[in-house]
Amino acid sequence: MAEKTEALHYFLGANTPQGFVSRYDQLGNAEEGWRCYVIKGGPGSGKSTLMKKLAKAMAKREPDMELIHCSSDHNSLDGIILPRCRVAVADGTPPHTIEPKFPGAYEVTVPLFGCWQDDLLEQNRSEIIALSRSIGSTHEYCVRFLSAAGSLLGDTYRMALEVTDKAKILRYAAAFALRELGIPKEYCPTDQAR
Repeated sequence: MAEKTEALHYFLGANTPQGFVSRYDQLGNAEEGWRCYVIKGGPGSGKSTLMKKLAKAMAKREPDMELIHCSSDHNSLDGIILPRCRVAVADGTPPHTIEPKFPGAYEVTVPLFGCWQDDLLEQNRSEIIALSRSIGSTHEYCVRFLSAAGSLLGDTYRMALEVTDKAKILRYAAAFALRELGIPKEYCPTDQAR
C-alpha cells in the first residue's frame, strides 16, 4: 500500500496583544542542507498563487508538506515547507519580512518585481496609495483592539485567580493524572499551590 499523508496546515505568524509575532525564522535549517526561497513582491503580485501551484505540483512527491497560511487571510499561503526535499518557500514581505542571513548558501531571493506591469500600476497610483493607507490604518485599529482585549483578558484571569481554590485544582489534577495517565500521586504534589 502506498504511503499517503496529508499536508499540515498552520500559521507561523500572528497579530497578538503584544504586536506581530513571527516564527518565519524557523522554516528550515541552514546547517542541515536546507534551501529557503524567499519570494519578494507587492500585494497581489502572485506570491501566494505561485506557492499554491508549487504545492499542487509537489503533492505526490511531498505528501507530508507543510502549508503556512497568512494570519490576515487564511486562504492565502505565506509559505511551504517540503521536508523530504529540505526546501522551504516563503513570502518575505512585511509583516513577516525575511532578509537573508546566509544569502546563496541557504536563502535565495526570488523577486517578482520584474513581473509587474509598471505602467498599469503607475496609472492607478492614487488608488493604490489610498488603499495601502486604509489597510495600514485598519491594521493599527486591529492591533489596538487586540491589545485592549489582551488587557481585559489578563485582568479577568487575575480576578479569577483571586477566588480560585488552588489546592483543590492540584488535588483534582493529581487524581486525573493517576486515573488517565497512570502517574502516581507522589509525582503530583497536592500541597504546593503556586
